[in-house]
Amino acid sequence: MPPRLTIKSLPQIFAALLLTILSGSFAEAKGSQLEEAVALYNARNYAAATTAFRNCIQAGENSPGAWLYLGHSYLGKGQIPYAMEAYITVTERFADSTEATVARNCLIKLDPKNSTAYIAAKLGSLAEPGKPDRGFVDRVRVHRALPGHPRVCQATVNAVMKAIASLPPQINTYLCDGKATLTIAPNITDPWPGSGDGIKPTDPSSTMGEEEARTYGRDCYIYERPKKRGAEILLKRYSEERIIGSVYHEIGHAVDDIGGYSGKTEFSKLHAADLSTISAEEKRKHSYYLDPGEAFAETIRSLVQEINKDDSYSDPMVDKMTGVRQYVKKLFRL
Repeated sequence: MPPRLTIKSLPQIFAALLLTILSGSFAEAKGSQLEEAVALYNARNYAAATTAFRNCIQAGENSPGAWLYLGHSYLGKGQIPYAMEAYITVTERFADSTEATVARNCLIKLDPKNSTAYIAAKLGSLAEPGKPDRGFVDRVRVHRALPGHPRVCQATVNAVMKAIASLPPQINTYLCDGKATLTIAPNITDPWPGSGDGIKPTDPSSTMGEEEARTYGRDCYIYERPKKRGAEILLKRYSEERIIGSVYHEIGHAVDDIGGYSGKTEFSKLHAADLSTISAEEKRKHSYYLDPGEAFAETIRSLVQEINKDDSYSDPMVDKMTGVRQYVKKLFRL
């Protein structure tokens, strides 16, 4: 469990660390969104910088520098547990980077006695050392729960493993070759502290803490429970059927990221042609499918469930995307 510290309680050695970190700058910024985050950080507007760096990472700037400075920004706000979460992410995902060395030093300074144990407890891989590679299931990790949150239960892990075991072999191999990952967490706020009450970009009526899953690039996240709005309370676990369906959909996004299919001209034309046969009223009700990436991911979900004779979920809109369905079926020989 991360230490319960405040800025006032920090010893002199940490105060020196804080001063060193916060007087630095992030010189390698690329892209307007990241540049904005860096500018806010360098101006010592740590509250705004925290939000900006988090938005950058969620938009695809999944670099060790962005994660490191997200931690520094949390540190500037005095949010020690959140800073440690970000630093641990750097050490895990970018272990050989210069930023990982800095992050480890920060963790040691923040909590000299427990930093090693805290890192070890952060993620648990489903891979079994010494046993043969089992494919994509060995790229699944279980995220540590924040203090006060329930741990991911075994039933959720079993549901995810069941979904992966039912994937067509060619998709399983494609995910492994593309270095995709899947992380199971209690809620989005466990890997992304402080993000739960943000408005969901694709649905203004929902919050980020209420969503079941999300994919960044080819890194899929499955969330076991929604969060109560305005409180750090997690609610009832999603059903096995919803968790399995989320796995299929998010894997569809990872496959799309690896191959870039929804951005290809052929797919775009087929997608547009399918939409042209659908009424304006249906498009309004199912605006989700207007996005090529979402249409691709949902088609993967539908086809995998069809192969597995899983009738727990059906969406008539997917059936109307005939050109897209044939494209994906042919692509992966489904």
